[in-house]
Amino acid sequence: MKNLISLFIIINFWIGCGSDNEVKPEFPEIKNPLDIQSKFDQALSSAKEISELMVSNDQNLTVYLNTDGTFYNGWVRENYTDGLLGSLFHVQDGKNSGLYTGWFKNGNKKVERTWKNGLRDGPYIIWSSAGVIQSRGYYVNDLKNGQVEEFYSNGKIKSKSNYVGGKIDTFEGWQPNGSTCSISSIKDGSGIIVYYDETGLSEYNQSFVNGEIDYGNYAENESLISEDVLDENFTSDGNLSENMIPQEDL
Repeated sequence: MKNLISLFIIINFWIGCGSDNEVKPEFPEIKNPLDIQSKFDQALSSAKEISELMVSNDQNLTVYLNTDGTFYNGWVRENYTDGLLGSLFHVQDGKNSGLYTGWFKNGNKKVERTWKNGLRDGPYIIWSSAGVIQSRGYYVNDLKNGQVEEFYSNGKIKSKSNYVGGKIDTFEGWQPNGSTCSISSIKDGSGIIVYYDETGLSEYNQSFVNGEIDYGNYAENESLISEDVLDENFTSDGNLSENMIPQEDL
């Protein structure tokens, strides 16, 4: 009897450990109604081209107006210069509200992002033109908040970071071959990140203090990087830009 009890305890312990080690999805799937053809056709047919609207800026929020000056409500369509669909997004009371979806010219998705009252709020996913996820995470009141993941073009994890109120708090990094980067480490908003290219060569280092970039310690190939490159690759609040995707595409 004792042997049976011991065996039962061991089995339960083994199952429990296995359950704890299971990989749980960190990011729930974004339910995109445009993935349903009938919903997509309906949204597209009702959408106004952005050139038909007046676009203004009110306290750093983009506002979409009808030609008579009233707030626009409904779907908005943006096209590439050759006429191909670039994005569809929903507007309520003149402000981005709900889902924004962007596409590459080849038809693959570029970005899915949720908005609320003109601010980025909720999950987002950004893809490469080949259909590989580049990054995903969350915004709250237009600030990154919670876990953010980045991926290499081969689909392997590049980094996992956690943001609090728009500032980076923790960071883990990996090389393209899947090995961890022991040098990269951020804790409580302070530390260093080493960025790698797709071949595994280090491109540049980046230091953080209290969740923000320490520009004085920013270096590339053991020399200081120019302010022009800083401005190109990072937003004004010190966060990495959306993988260098122009903001108008997001």
